[in-house]
Amino acid sequence: MHKAGGELEMESPEAVAVLSKVERRYGGRRLAKVEDLEPEELTSVTVLAGLIHSRWPAADDDRSNE
Repeated sequence: MHKAGGELEMESPEAVAVLSKVERRYGGRRLAKVEDLEPEELTSVTVLAGLIHSRWPAADDDRSNE
């Protein structure tokens, strides 16, 4: 993690597993697409968070601010 500037990096298969777990946790919503990941590149937690956030329905974002 230190080499990555304090960021947790993972390969795409592990990132897919993380996305699946988060999607199941939130009622099976499709929060990100596997196609968004580059198979030959490492993915970070920050990248996954960005993917999920960009696909999160806007209505849910509004409710979280209440």
